[in-house]
Amino acid sequence: MKKVLITTGIKNKEIKLAASYSNLIAQAGLLPVIAVPGIKPLAHEDYSALLLTDGPDLASIFYNEEPLPSLGETDPIRDEFEIDLCKEAQAAQLPILGIGRGCQLINVALGGSLYQDIYLQDSGAGIQHQQKTPLNIPSHHVNLAPNSFLYQALGEKAFVNSSHHQAINQLGQGLQVTAQAYDGITEGVENQLQTIIGVQWRPDLLTGRFAQNKLWQLFFAKIN
Repeated sequence: MKKVLITTGIKNKEIKLAASYSNLIAQAGLLPVIAVPGIKPLAHEDYSALLLTDGPDLASIFYNEEPLPSLGETDPIRDEFEIDLCKEAQAAQLPILGIGRGCQLINVALGGSLYQDIYLQDSGAGIQHQQKTPLNIPSHHVNLAPNSFLYQALGEKAFVNSSHHQAINQLGQGLQVTAQAYDGITEGVENQLQTIIGVQWRPDLLTGRFAQNKLWQLFFAKIN
């Protein structure tokens, strides 16, 4: 059975991972395997795809900036661990999907930077990116670039959920913006080969009539 490596963090000596990630992987007939900072993960030869999950802010040291007062809680040990995993999976040409923080981490791993706080920096943010409704309900739209992976999965426009105050600033090497909110904030990126994909929202939490199943189906189809 093909394995998908899922990242997560440790807080108060407990591993926290939303069941929605592993459920989607198992439903696709794949085996979810958790990668925990401080515990040696599988070698890249032993898994077939990498899923970088949501979580806290990324430490600004990893994109050569001093922390602003509005930077939230960070976990530099997890950051470094996942950046190394992302680079290793990229070098092995494995499919990579980043969700929320995972999208930002892909960008930083590939040499890009972030807005530490989109509302306090000159990011252009002008809509609500930290929705006040439950995350199983979408709150704003994003425009998707033609010929992109996300366009194939979701069409020209998608209705997404949103819970972030950081976002991509300078793009990482080899990445293209393939999803943007109406205020111009980057909501999705991918590389030219469409083997590295990042989305700022949480498609794992959108179910029922808001489900984004095709996004998952097309990503899992990349697994050899």
